[in-house]
Amino acid sequence: MTATDWVKNGDRWIVLAVTGGGDLDVQHLRNRRRVRLPAGYLQTSAELGYATTVHAAQGLSVDTVHGLATGDESRQQLYTMLTRGRAANHLYLQLVGDGDPHSTIWPETVRQSTPTDLLEQILGRDDAARSATTLRRDRHDPAARLADATRRYVDALHVAAEDLAGPQAVAALEKAAEQAIPGLSNEPAWPTLRARVLLLGASGIDPIAQLLKKVDTREVDSAVDRAAVLGWRVDDTGYPGTRPLP
Repeated sequence: MTATDWVKNGDRWIVLAVTGGGDLDVQHLRNRRRVRLPAGYLQTSAELGYATTVHAAQGLSVDTVHGLATGDESRQQLYTMLTRGRAANHLYLQLVGDGDPHSTIWPETVRQSTPTDLLEQILGRDDAARSATTLRRDRHDPAARLADATRRYVDALHVAAEDLAGPQAVAALEKAAEQAIPGLSNEPAWPTLRARVLLLGASGIDPIAQLLKKVDTREVDSAVDRAAVLGWRVDDTGYPGTRPLP
């Protein structure tokens, strides 16, 4: 900011005085220049500067930082957040649920992450700029593509299990589900639940018996999506004595 500059977006000021008409006499944090900001401008174009985003904090220096992280940040953002304070830098991690009853069925809300878990997630997320050749190489890296390949493999197993069971077995399963919990086959997570128990059937385990067993384990009527709760209870990966699909 020079003698001919206008007040710019992102400028930060220290309030020195308040006039009777609501104007503010302020001093720029960096170059220490003083200006008067009219009350009308303050009402439409100014806000308190004690909180800011990580991106807007680039280049800032303050006495103390109190940073809030959700676990979705990158290691570069965490570095920026925790290097702004000259005297101290404090980090607060969001560990509690979001209060949405629909999210209580997910494993990450049933088992809350620890501060260590969130820090590991942040430190493991690299948001540094990469060249086109690096991106191309990473996209073809088998290790990087393993997660996507695994999801496709599991989906193929579920499709094969339903084909192996046949239409009559699938219809019998849906009928048993409706008798046990009316409306279960109409809930959003029913296709996932059905696929899991049919995969057990392909391994020689009675899918209807397994479904009814999970229904009787604990109550599910309080859940928004009861099929999702039952699907979370079903383990279709590690039953002893299972055999692969023919």
